[in-house]
Formats: sequence, C-alpha cells, structure tokens
Amino acid sequence: MLSKEIYDITKEAEYFITHLDEKLLFARRRHIFVLLAPLTGSLLLITGFLFSLFTFQKLLPLFIYPTLLLGIILILLLIGLSMIIKIFVDWYFHIYIITSQKLLEVCYKPFFSKNICVIPLDQMRCAEVNVITHGFIKTLLDIGDVSITIDLLTHQDVFTMRNIVSPQKAGIELTTNLNQLILPRGVNESSFISLPNQYARNLPEEQNVSIVETIQFPEINIKSLQKNVHTIFQENNLLKGG
Repeated sequence: MLSKEIYDITKEAEYFITHLDEKLLFARRRHIFVLLAPLTGSLLLITGFLFSLFTFQKLLPLFIYPTLLLGIILILLLIGLSMIIKIFVDWYFHIYIITSQKLLEVCYKPFFSKNICVIPLDQMRCAEVNVITHGFIKTLLDIGDVSITIDLLTHQDVFTMRNIVSPQKAGIELTTNLNQLILPRGVNESSFISLPNQYARNLPEEQNVSIVETIQFPEINIKSLQKNVHTIFQENNLLKGG
C-alpha cells in the first residue's frame, strides 16, 4: 500500500495538463531502489568521518576537548541528515509524465535547479517503444528502462524513462495509448497536396489525377458571324468579275 502511494503521482501530474482536451496517459517516478546506492554512500562517508574523529581523539586526547568533540559530531550528523534528505527529495521530484499531447520529464531539485523536458506530440507520425532491463537484481525487482522513439515531421526524438517500476507493463500500456493517438490522425489527415495548375502540367500522368482546369471560351454571336462571312464572299466575287 505504501509503495503504491509513493509511485502514484496522478495528482501531481494534473498540474502539467494545460489543455481542456488533454488526457493523462502515464505518470510514474523512478523505483525507490535507486536510492540505495547514494544513501549507502552517504552513511559510509559520515561513519568514516566519525570513526576517524574518535580514533584521533584516542590517540591524541589532549588536542580535542570533549565539548569540541561533541560539536564536531553534531555538525557531521547534521551534514549527513541533510544529504539524506536531499537525496530523497531529488528522487521524489523526478517524475515522468505522458499525456495525449506531450511527453514530460520533470527534474526538480529545491534551491538548486529545475529542469523540465517537453516533447510535443502534435506532429507525431509513429512511435516505437523499447523496454530494457539490466542485471539480475533489477530483473528480480522488476526495474527497467522504457525508451520511446518518436518520428516527428522534421526529426526523430527519444524519450527515456529510467529505473521505473514494472517496465514491461508500462511499455504495453504506452504502446496501446500511443497507437490510439496515431491512428485517428492517419485517417483524418489528408495525403493530397494542392498544386497550382501551372505546376500541375509538368507532373506525370499518374500524379495529375485530382487536378481539374476549367477553360472558359468567349460567347460567339452566330448571326454576326454569318453576315461577315457573306460580305467577304460578295467582295471576293466583285473582285474576280472586275
């Protein structure tokens, strides 16, 4: 129950929905197992400082007063506690969000930095989802990376979610959702390009199918035309007779 509450970030992700017709498709943060290495390193570092301090105090007791020793220990404990809190906060505010209109990676470090990577999906033509799991421990704990390769109109972009929970399940879910976004666009979008008639004449016959050019002729007065022809014939006859 606790792990479900930690990984469920639906409420936090709603903050990044900016359009009325935008829907939340996926929101996840990294697996809590990624905290094991930095937390272990911080604890070992603080333990090493304390051990060195007590060793130095036993070897040279006259150079370190008890009050100074207590103050140094408190300072080291505060530094260690601050490091642990920072590691947890950085993990908590590093989230991946996928909506019907964009992909987001939010990496927020309070008092230090804020990085938001956004990939719009309005020009997406196709997408490829790859699931990668490295190592025995990650396979056992069901931790992996999900990489989404997006083919846009102008270029390709890759969006990678690292060390997330249940990567295979997430990959299948994302594939279904992205396909549902792509298929309606392929049906609704027109594949014909309108060209002016002066350019259409230079195209081959198989490409010049849907282009129609209308030519309007001026109106002809038949009676006036007959009268003019009769007058010409009379003039020719007079010339021949003369």
